[in-house]
Amino acid sequence: MEPNDGLFAIAFVVKNRAETQHKPICKVVWQSRQFSWTNHALDGNNHLLKSYLPPNNNQWLQCKLIANMVISGEIHDFTHGATHYYADYIRKPVWAKHMQETGKWGSHHFLKQYLT
Repeated sequence: MEPNDGLFAIAFVVKNRAETQHKPICKVVWQSRQFSWTNHALDGNNHLLKSYLPPNNNQWLQCKLIANMVISGEIHDFTHGATHYYADYIRKPVWAKHMQETGKWGSHHFLKQYLT
């Protein structure tokens, strides 16, 4: 599991995408193939959500607490508006080459669109 700063940064990516795309957070989280942590809950054919029950454990509770803190504005966006991220153990994705890195937290690089 990611350290807290990495979990907060991922939560900010979701919130920032929701704001920039003018979509509800749940729509952003469940977009097809956008977040590896939700891919397993989508079927392979038409990307419909399968029945999904989150685990009932301390990690899940910690993630819910972090999400609530980010959504409520209790925590300042230290990612500087990041809308994307990728793991540090993979090669930099093609799409990331056209984005500005805002920082690295946990095991992920965080990015946003270049300002024009």
